[in-house]
This record gives sequence, C-alpha cells and structure tokens, in this order.
Amino acid sequence: MLQTTPGRNHGYSMHTLPRNVVAGSLQSFAVEYVAGDYGVDNSGSIKLVWRYASDMGRPQFDDPQAPNYVRMETDGHCKLSPRYDPKNNTRPWGPTIYVKITAGFLRPGERVRFLFGSPEHGCPGFHMQTFCECGFRFRLLVDDVATCTYNEVVVAPAIDIVPGIATHYRLYLPSRVKPCEEFKLWIVAHDRWANPSAFRTALALSSDVPVAGLPARVGPDDSSDGVVCLSGLSCAQQTTVRITARTVTAKAAQTHTLHGIGDIDAGMGIVADAHARIEFVSNPLVVSNTHEHAAFWGDMHGQSGETIGTGTIEEYFSFARDKACVDFASHQGNDFQITGEFWERLQSTTLAYCREGAFVTFPGYEWSGNTAVGGDRNVFFRSEGRAIRRSSHALCPDLLDANSDCSTVEELFAALKDEDCMVIPHVGGRYTDLSRHDEVLEKSVELHSAWGTFEWMLTDALVHGYHVGVVCNSDGHKGRPGASHPGRGHFGSYGGLTCVHTTALTRDGVWEAYQSRRHYGTTGARIYLDVQAGLLKGGTVADQVTMGAVLSEDYDEMNLKVQVGGTGPVLAVEIYNGLELLERIVPSPVTPEDRRILVWWAGATERGRDRAHDWSGRCVLRENAFESVVPVNFHNPEQPLHHIPLQDEVSELSWRSITTGGVAGFVATLRAARTGFLTLETADVCADMTVAEINADGSVWSAGGIGLSLRVARLATVNRRTDLIVERTVPIKLDAGAAVYVKVIQEDGEMAWSSPIYVAG
Repeated sequence: MLQTTPGRNHGYSMHTLPRNVVAGSLQSFAVEYVAGDYGVDNSGSIKLVWRYASDMGRPQFDDPQAPNYVRMETDGHCKLSPRYDPKNNTRPWGPTIYVKITAGFLRPGERVRFLFGSPEHGCPGFHMQTFCECGFRFRLLVDDVATCTYNEVVVAPAIDIVPGIATHYRLYLPSRVKPCEEFKLWIVAHDRWANPSAFRTALALSSDVPVAGLPARVGPDDSSDGVVCLSGLSCAQQTTVRITARTVTAKAAQTHTLHGIGDIDAGMGIVADAHARIEFVSNPLVVSNTHEHAAFWGDMHGQSGETIGTGTIEEYFSFARDKACVDFASHQGNDFQITGEFWERLQSTTLAYCREGAFVTFPGYEWSGNTAVGGDRNVFFRSEGRAIRRSSHALCPDLLDANSDCSTVEELFAALKDEDCMVIPHVGGRYTDLSRHDEVLEKSVELHSAWGTFEWMLTDALVHGYHVGVVCNSDGHKGRPGASHPGRGHFGSYGGLTCVHTTALTRDGVWEAYQSRRHYGTTGARIYLDVQAGLLKGGTVADQVTMGAVLSEDYDEMNLKVQVGGTGPVLAVEIYNGLELLERIVPSPVTPEDRRILVWWAGATERGRDRAHDWSGRCVLRENAFESVVPVNFHNPEQPLHHIPLQDEVSELSWRSITTGGVAGFVATLRAARTGFLTLETADVCADMTVAEINADGSVWSAGGIGLSLRVARLATVNRRTDLIVERTVPIKLDAGAAVYVKVIQEDGEMAWSSPIYVAG
C-alpha cells in the first residue's frame, strides 16, 4: 500500500548517474536514501523500484565479481537484508530491491546506499536498459513505521537513456508499386540494441535493376537521428527491386543531401564482402501492373508509459510513423490501467496523428480479462468517441464508470455488438481462450508478437471451425512500435508486423482489408507474400479470390498461385489445408554432398506466462570443422553463439538461448560434407549422429510442451533463392470445407503466414 503522510518528511533520495547514459552499457553508480522525520523502525523496509518494461540487469547480492552486483551499506546502527523481486510493487513499477531493516533502526538523517556495479572487488558494472528513454527514473518507497504502508520519498533526478554508436543499417522499401510510380527508400542506422543512432557512415547505394533517382552515395550526416529518407525514386519495368547499401570510407564522388527524421527496424542479413565492407539489403519491392491493391505495413498492438510501456502516447505514435516507418498503428493499453482522462487523451491523440495517405491510426484498448473469463483481446474502433468497456478497474481509482465493466468476454461481445469495431484475440501475459468467440467481431487472430510465436492460435481456431485471418504485431512495451527489439528482457522475440492489401492508405481502406482478412503477418521482416486462387467448377474458373476470402459454393478444385519475395534466402514454403500440411516446397534442392546443416530449437513450455524454454547447450563436431556459422535469432548481443575453432580435430559451439514459441539456432557450413560425428547437448535433448546421417528431411527430437523440439537437417551448400512463384492445384469439396493458407520460412528464422482462403463446409 502506498500512502503520503501530510506535513511529514519521509526522507529523500539521490543517485550518482550522469544525465545521459548509453543504452545497454555497464555502469557503476550509487542510489542513496536519507531517512526523514521518522527514521526507519526495526522491521521497517525500503523499496527501490523501476518500471516493468525496463530490461536492466537482474540485481544480485552474492558475487561481487559478477555483473549486476549490488552492495548495501548504511551509517545507521542496523543490518540490511536485501532481496530482489521482479514483481514486488504495484505495476508498472514492479522490479523491486526490497531492503528490510533488522537488528536496529535508522535515525533521521542516517543513510542507506545501494552501490550498483561496485568495482572494488572486480564487478564489471551494472547493465542499464537496452532501449532509449527520456526521463528514466528510479522511485524509492519507505515503510518507516513498520506498518507495511509505503510513502514515496522526494524523487531522485531523472536520466536519459541514449543510443550507442551505430553498428548496422536497415533499408526499407514499400512492398508494391506500379511501373514509373514514385516511391521512397528509408535508410536506418541502429546501435547494437536496435536504437536509432546518428547516421555517421557513408553508404554506397546500388540496385539489381535500374532505379531512377537513386544516388550513388549518401552520408554521412550526424544530424540524421538515425533515419534517412530518399524520395522521388521510380522503376519503369515490371520486376522485383532490392537496393543494397555498402559502407565505404572513401569520399563520395556524388553525395546526396540527407534528410534524417528518426529510426526503424526489421529483419535482414548482414554479409561481409572480400574488401571487408559491409552490405545491407532492402526488403523486396514488387513493381507490377497486375495487382489491384497496394500493400501497407503496420503494428496495431503496443503500449506507452501511461500504462505499462515506455514514453508518452505522443512519442509512441511519432516513433511508429517517423522511426519505424510503418503505415498504420494503434495503441493497446491494458484497460484496467486506462483512466477516463487517459482514454479521452488517447482518442484525441489518435485523431491528431491520423493523416490519410501518409499515416493511419485507430483508437482502441486491450481488454485484459484473465484467461478464466476469456483472456486478452485487442479492441479497435473505426473512429473516436466510443466508450471503453474494461475487464476491471484494478488500477483505476475512479469508479464512476465501473458499472460499464465487462467482467467476461461474453459480456464484452454483447456490449460491442452494435459498435463499429473489431476484436483480435492474442497471447501476452494472459492468453486467449479461443473456445469463446464472436464470428462477427473476431475476424483475425494474432500469431506472433514480442511475447513469442503462437501458431496454436490458428490451429485452435481451425479446429473450432472459425473463419479467421492472421495478424502479427509487437505487443511492445519499450516505446518502439513497428520496430520492437526484445533486448535482454523476458520478451523472447522480435515484434511482428501485419501487411494489408488495400486500395488506399485510409482508415476505410485499412479497415476494409481487416474485415476481409486480406492481410498476412510476419515475425518482423517485410517479406513479400501474395496468395491468389482460381476456384474451378466443371473445369472452368468460377471465382478468382485472394487470401482471406470465404466461399460457400461447391467447387471442384482450387488453383493456387503464391508469390514470395524473401528478405533472405527462403528455406521452405508450406501449403496447408486446415491442419493438414499438403506440401513443403524447398526452393534449393539438397544433395548428400551439400556441406551446410541447420540446427534449430523451437517451441514453448506452456501457453501462459512461464512459456519461455531454456535451450542452452552445446554442439561438438569431431573429425570435421565448422567453416562458418550463422546464428539464428540470437537477438541479445551479450549472449552470442560461441564458436571454439578446430582443436585436435574437434570444434565446439556453445550457447545460451530461450524460445517462447518461435525458433532459434544456427546454420553452419562444414569443411567436409559426410565425414565426422556430431553431438548435441541441451537439458532436454542429447543426440549423437554421424554427419553422413544428416539429410534434407532432418531428424527431430521432441521435448514436450507446446511444440518443443530440436531439429537437425542438411541444406544446400548455396541458397540464393529469395524469390519464387508456386502454382499448385488443391482438390476441395464443399461438404469437407477448406482453409488453405501458406507459411514462408527463411533460413534466418523469419516467417510469414497468409490468412487462409476458406470454402465453407
């Protein structure tokens, strides 16, 4: 319980951190509490807390030579008993160092010091959070009279978490334009934690096909703040465009003036060339006259600091628009934390930021009911001025509108039945109970977010016979909608994105695409995916449809056409009808003489909060060697994949890694294709095999849970297949029904899922 005693001084706090601190850096600093008028009684306590979203290091009090050591000291005549709990205070201020005063007490004016990363005994420092934030602060609470009631002391100064030096660049193009239609290229500089950082390196630009208006070079420009926008580009031919940027050191013969406005993120590989330069390749842009719809990217699910996230609602939408460069967004705060005042401000902010043709926003909130009463749902409105129907008022002290609460999802459905809104089930802390469903309101399910990958959401929906599309979002709390890096915290995945196919970037256009399920989701990379189908009856095409369609006539077969443009080499394209895998297409055929292998671990321990599964382990290769190793989904640079080179005909890889439903692992090139022995060791799987045994189909070891498994397979020695068109015939019958969809899997672990095409049974 937090209270304030009028007219009394409960003390004050201060810290020794500088005004600006680099994100993810190791720091040594002190936070000090000075006791107030009451002192602190025996068995009283102090809480030093920070926000839930922060991924600062986990404090430890036992090993002074290890990172994140915190030493406690006092000039009072007492003992300090500290412990750490990530959820020991009212959210969003959950992470807590709790210090109990024993064997004495504190007098007024006596001090307690928290020494973070104290270097006296060799501690390298304390890890600061990995994402930028203006006004990060600690709070210090004291139970000075030992009644388990806490008073906040005078607030210590806030600090700014700032980006580090840029280490990589990302290039973004739109996904579809017509020949000669102008488009933009976004070039983004990031530090190692994917924070926007000044554009300080000259880049040479090139394209695999002619692009009018593309300069030979850009940069450097310290004023760019991480994002450079090149406009007025065009391509006259129908083709697929990718633009490459290469770091250079020589002065540019032609330098384009930079116009920097922010930062962004997504998935694309980095390749070193023979001259030790670094290349960065854009997502694919399909230039075509044959498509009725344009493609727009968005992230509809995240939170700001007014609830449990980071920063203000204005900073949230500014980042999505100016730094993540997505086309549409929504804010989804936990309903039980949205006050009436913030609900009004949130709606006025979405309206202010909505600029049709440039950036589209939607008002909404997260109905945060426990799984037992229906589970998390995102609620989106087509326009402002609608009422919020909370699951509870848990953190809303004003109870004037408590009568409008919907304590079960059935009550929510009933309250929203006449609203112009949509509801999307998702998995976060609480997961959705999909046995409870409204077919009018719920047109899609969320398969991926920063919380993990949840393909079981779609399979559950299909088992129930629902007609739902596929979306992916970030559900990010770090103030980076559309570019949500997991950092070092408990979020195990990069945030997802949704691509909609619609005629115009307007609220009506995006809304109609959602209602028609004409969209697909990805794990964060801007993979191009188009799924079209011709429905045949009596040997002739009776209907031509795209993803998301629901048909009720009796057809003989479906002629499926799939176009894929990867942001990296495509590992496989899978075609499903409901729960049945119809075909797995591997674009680069594999032979026994190919020298690359894939080792992936995947899955989740459970559906709930404790889904993260520890795959830490090692791989030993004997009588052979790893020529190169490419890690897959090792997002945390402090926990890289370690490679010990060949020693006495033995090579070893070791790692610390978790999965929360998705995949991680590595792709390795071996010195020899068929000699040697491979050993894999994790807590769940121990396997030995000869290298010659590894084949294209792969070997899979199950570890229970929700799809927990480890897979080893052989890959083509060279795979440059990023673009492919697949055409297949799928037999269908009305009485059996159909739900035909496509999954794209890249070698870098990025994935995409189309919304199914349904034939009602």
